[in-house]
Amino acid sequence: MGLEARCAGVKEKVAGTEILYVPGTDMAQVSSTVTAKLQATADADAIIGLGAPYTLTILKAVTSAGSKAKVASFDMNAELAQKIVDGEIAFTVDQQPWLQGYGAIDALWQAKRGGFQVGGGQPVLTGPSIVDQETAPAVLEFAKEGVR
Repeated sequence: MGLEARCAGVKEKVAGTEILYVPGTDMAQVSSTVTAKLQATADADAIIGLGAPYTLTILKAVTSAGSKAKVASFDMNAELAQKIVDGEIAFTVDQQPWLQGYGAIDALWQAKRGGFQVGGGQPVLTGPSIVDQETAPAVLEFAKEGVR
């Protein structure tokens, strides 16, 4: 359901968006499906992957197809962050699942300890955030330090 919501959100905001379904368990199939679609759609200007492994495969397919389409993503790993630094991927929407999970557990623990509210009753922002060429170097540095 979450992946469908991401697709629906992109389609709602970006006119002319087409959703391309690929079998997410077979990266060779992802690559061939995306390559074929890009070869058949020469005017495609952007493609958004729904996860770091898929996006990295999509990036290779864009090159293989000789497409000029920009590549973006949802979610991230260190390799994808490096591709953003290198200018090969435009950006990713980083969900920050560790922070989301940690914050929830911390809130429960604090409540059990005596009703303390994490964030003092105000919203506790845990993401998502946009990681682009400007912010990706810091993300990589945090990852090396074990903070991310």
